[in-house]
Amino acid sequence: MKVALLAEEKAGMIGLLALLTQAEVPFVITCSHDVIQLCELLKIEHMYDNWLHTPKIIGRIKKECDWLLCIHGRVIVPDTLLKALPCVNIHPGWDGANPAARWLNRKSESDCFGVKAHEMTEEIDKGDIYRNKLFALTATTVKEVYNEIYPYYVTLVIEMCKMYNGEAVSQHVWKSEK
Repeated sequence: MKVALLAEEKAGMIGLLALLTQAEVPFVITCSHDVIQLCELLKIEHMYDNWLHTPKIIGRIKKECDWLLCIHGRVIVPDTLLKALPCVNIHPGWDGANPAARWLNRKSESDCFGVKAHEMTEEIDKGDIYRNKLFALTATTVKEVYNEIYPYYVTLVIEMCKMYNGEAVSQHVWKSEK
């Protein structure tokens, strides 16, 4: 299985490492310095995310990859890709920009936060949800929020690969931690 990865920041680095245990990653699309350094260390081709809308890159993804995985991507995936192959997005369980900061500001309303994986569609963050893991956090800063949820990115990446391969995925992973 070959997966194109659109990844940013530490979550993208973690996702890349998890993905490499399950699939071949011909290239990574990113603007994150940390992800670029990891790609160079692992000798994986990388390209800037603003190239995603070029016909050449769209053609490569369609030709070389079975599906596209997005982890904290900051660009809109072109409709031509969304229609051409399966595209999965993994990000914090709250949609929109700066979800961890927004959750911290409204923490008194809900102690639950999490990570989700969903189908990417033309309408942003509106595709079918494959997994939505919500759990209680003890975090008081954005950095602490992400440190608590990073392990779930690994689980979601592996589960999405298994789902793509038609393997049954255990629901037991998602029991509440409250």
